[in-house]
Amino acid sequence: MRAADHDVGPLACALRRSAALLLTAVLGACAGTPFHYRSSTEIPEGPGLLTGDRGAFVLSGAQRSTQHAAAAATAPNADFDEFDAYRAFRRAKSERSLDYREFLEWLEWKRYREWKGQRERTPQ
Repeated sequence: MRAADHDVGPLACALRRSAALLLTAVLGACAGTPFHYRSSTEIPEGPGLLTGDRGAFVLSGAQRSTQHAAAAATAPNADFDEFDAYRAFRRAKSERSLDYREFLEWLEWKRYREWKGQRERTPQ
């Protein structure tokens, strides 16, 4: 064997490495599956938190289901009942009615029990 057969120059070695790397990249690209990129700033398709099955938010009441509309019509209005009770309380407070005076006495009694409880817990 001659020394010239084994002594390959640095340029030939770099070319072989580049060719092997290129061949590996080409064969690796053929075996992969397609990737569909979706930016994190885009709105994803399909239903969301505020959207229905169609994936859209509908403002008009005509497209509501009849079951939902019937359930809303027959449900008791708890908010109005609470408001009505608050209005009665304000009226009783302004008139200083017997019920309101009883409420004030109850508050005073509650404060007295809290004070008495604190006094019993603290050593003298």
